[in-house]
This record gives sequence, C-alpha cells and structure tokens, in this order.
Amino acid sequence: DAAPPHMAWQFIKAVRAELSDPLMPVLALSSVATAMLGSPVDAMMVSTVLIGNCMLAAAQQLQAENRLNRLLAQQTPPARTVEPGSDRYAEIVADRLIPGTVIEVRSNEVVPADARLIEASDLEVDESSLTGESLSVDKQTAAVLPGAELAERRCMLYAGTTVVAGTARAVVTAVGADTQARRAAELAAGDPPVVGLQHQLSQLMSRAFPASAGGGLMVGLLGMLRGGGLRLALGNAIAVAVAAVPEGMPLMATLAQHASAQRLTDSGALVRIPRSVEALGRVDVVCFDKTGTLSENRLRVTRVYPVSGHRHDDVLRCAANAAPAPEGDPHAHATDQAVTEAAAGISDGGAPLWTTPDAHLPFRSGRAFSASVLGSELMIKGAPEVVLAACTGLGPDSDAPVAELAGGGLRVIAVAQRRLTAAQVKSLADDPDALARLCQTGLMLTGFLGISDTPRAEAPQLLAALADRGVGIRLITGDHPVTATAIAAELGVPVAADQVITGAQWNALSRKDQERAVGERVIFARMSPENKVQIVQ
Repeated sequence: DAAPPHMAWQFIKAVRAELSDPLMPVLALSSVATAMLGSPVDAMMVSTVLIGNCMLAAAQQLQAENRLNRLLAQQTPPARTVEPGSDRYAEIVADRLIPGTVIEVRSNEVVPADARLIEASDLEVDESSLTGESLSVDKQTAAVLPGAELAERRCMLYAGTTVVAGTARAVVTAVGADTQARRAAELAAGDPPVVGLQHQLSQLMSRAFPASAGGGLMVGLLGMLRGGGLRLALGNAIAVAVAAVPEGMPLMATLAQHASAQRLTDSGALVRIPRSVEALGRVDVVCFDKTGTLSENRLRVTRVYPVSGHRHDDVLRCAANAAPAPEGDPHAHATDQAVTEAAAGISDGGAPLWTTPDAHLPFRSGRAFSASVLGSELMIKGAPEVVLAACTGLGPDSDAPVAELAGGGLRVIAVAQRRLTAAQVKSLADDPDALARLCQTGLMLTGFLGISDTPRAEAPQLLAALADRGVGIRLITGDHPVTATAIAAELGVPVAADQVITGAQWNALSRKDQERAVGERVIFARMSPENKVQIVQ
C-alpha cells in the first residue's frame, strides 16, 4: 500500500490550489509593480497578503480534512473471511478485502463490503444508512430481476449497513471506492461551484481588468512619448493597471470565512472548505434525507385498531406477549421494541406483562410472525396476509383496516389469539413443531397495529421556519412513496400526488426533464445514493 502523503506536501498542494483564486495573479502583479516603483515595503505587504491568505485557507482545509479522516478511520469495520470448503475464518481490516473473497457476517455487525449472498440464515439487515428505508430488510440468496432498485436487491449486502439478525456468508463484489456508499460519496465530493464573493470577484476581474490594463498601457505609451524614461513609464503603466485591485479584500474575506468556520466547528459542524460557509448563507433550497435526519430511525406504534369485541389494551397486550421478553434479548427486533414500548404500563388482569412464556416461536426470515403461549392462551402477531389466513369467523371487510393503515404510510401488524385445549398444551412439550401448526388455523382476530418511523420533535418547527424564509424543501429518501408522503404530512409538508417521483421514474427521464423535475417535485422516493447526489447537483 502507498504511504499517505507527507503533511508538508499536503499543505503545499492546498496552498497551490488556493492560488487559483481570481485575484491572486493580479495581487502578484501588484506586488511586482510596487517593487519596481521603489517601494519594497509596500511590495512586501502585498506579498504578505497574498501568501497569508493562501496559507490561512489551506490550513483550515487541512485541519478539517484531518478531522474527517480520523472520524472515517474509526468507522472502518473489521471483516471476517472464510476459507472455501471449511469453517475456518480470519479477521482482517476491511480495507484489505478484494473481490471474490468469501466473508461471514453475524448479528449486530457492520457489513464491510458489497457482497452477493451465498448462504443466509434468518438474515435481516438495516439499510437505512444507504437507502433511507427505516425498516429492516429480509435477505435471501435467490437472485432478483436485473435492474431492480437498490432497496429491492434482496440477494445483496452493502458496505456500511448493519446486520440486525441472523448470519450469512457472501462473496465480495466491490470494495473501497467501488461500493455503493463510496460511489455516492465520491460523486458528492467533486469541486464545489464558484459562488458568492469568489464568483463576484471573478466576474469583476474578467470585466474590469482588461479595461484597467488597457488604461495602464495607454499611460505607459503617453509617458514614453513625453520623453519619460522606460522605467518610469513601465512603473506608471503597471500602477494604473492594478490601481483598481482591492488588495485587502481576499484576506478580509478569508479571515471572515475562517472565523465563521471556527464557530460552526465549535457547534459540531465540520467545515472542509471555508468559502462554503458563505454559500450556506445563500441557500434557497434544502434537500433532506428522511431516515435519521428528519426522523429518529426508531419505530413506534402510531395506530392501534381493535376489531369488534376487543379493546385498545387487548391488542397491545396480545402483541406484547407474542414478542420476546424485553430482557430476553439485548438486541431485540425493532418491531418488537416498538410494541413493548407502546404496551408499557398495561397489565394483564393485574399481572405484569412479559412473564416468561411456556412456549415461544420467534419471528424469522420465511416465517412472518411470532407467537407465544401463556397457560392455555396462544397469542400471535405478524404480517396481515399470514395472520388473517389463519383466522376464522372473518367478515368480508376484515382486511379494510389493513388498506386504511397502509394508505397512511404505516407498516401493518395483525394480532390474533386462540384458546388451547389441555391436549394441545401438552403437545407443545412433546413436539417442537406443534406450536407452528397451531398458528396455522383456528385463530381469532384481535386487531391491528400501525407502525412508523418516529419524526424528530424539532423537525416540524425547522421545516416551518425554512418555509417562512422562502427556502424550498425537497425530501429525498429510499422509503416507499406512500411512507414518504405520510411522514411529510406529519412533519407539516402536505404534498400532492403529482409532486412525488420514484427512483425508477427519475432514471427514465432525460437530463432536461430531470432539471424540470427538481423544480416541480417535492418528494423523491425509492432513491439510490447516486440518485440523491444527482438531485442535489
């Protein structure tokens, strides 16, 4: 591996980059002119402005880059490689992985590289850092259709995502800059556009300096025609040419930007390029990611929908008892955590919830429900299509609440229960598969739960303040369009149907149509990291 560049060389490169400022060549010419006119002290002052401005800006950028590199180094996950045809593995630094290596990932670990699944056992992955999808994703080894959106690629693991449950082995397909996360970061790390004072100075110099230089040339020629010496004529010409140059402005602007950057750093914001602070003050549109930005990336029960004959507390009690006990697993499933938090304080006929069940069937990939038995009562919660299929005595509109809750952008959980006979309870101890069979028929529907991501408390006020200042808002997320629209409405940003666009629709547009879309649309759903960068650009 190549050694990192020496700090002095990095500083020189940063200073050289700062010399590209539009005023720098003119300041250099001004320094030469004052020296030729016999004012070495003035020349030294102008040179000090030139060099000090570049060094100050370069030092600020290097300081921010070093802090950023230290933060990134702390986030580099380890990797567990597996020898083909054996159960032996070795732990290495993720940066040393190469495509084709077989890796193993386990629950509560960060995926070190993009990889194609070859083995998976009850695997769920939190991809919110990449797709914005707040719910964990079930993974499988079966291939998906070519061209599937990033959030739908169930046979792939992506660097930087977190394994919520299960274990898996996968073949590395991309590392380093080729991973989905890094590709998006590289797209976003291009040279920033010239804006603000720098842009205005550039325009000023491109318009004014030719006229100033022409005036200096005429003064020099007139001096020669009047019989003045060459040295005096040349000095006068250069003096007139640079007379309109505000030598102190670049230094004052850099000092102001540096002071602003330091204040932002003290508040926890890392400023890589000082002049970006000025650009921040000129923002007229803000693009927000949803998960973890406007929301907490923490699920909560938003709606409780009991069916006839049952109460609000009945639904929560049944769902909470069907989930594992809170102390039973330090890394409980996010849905179970949301249910148990919503049920906190509810008692079961005077007895506390979450007593140790006599039998329990956990949720896993391929089994879209969890169930517990307490005494002679079986309680189950899970996907509506699975639970409703096992229920008896349902009316023709029994699935209407599912459509209503899903239309509000909620994840729907069906809750049901049944009474077991003494023989059925006894069979649980003798037959490990008995509980799964008992969950397939004879259930009585209790109700439904609607679960969603939790908006940050300060988010609605922030969005309202931006709207009051005339700043446009764009919501860019990997979530489903219905979910994104619902969360936007909850945050105080009502959106019409024609203001929503998906990643697949975005990719089908021409560049000109994409430019039109960013001005007309408010919600950009099912977007990949590359799509997010394209929209911002």
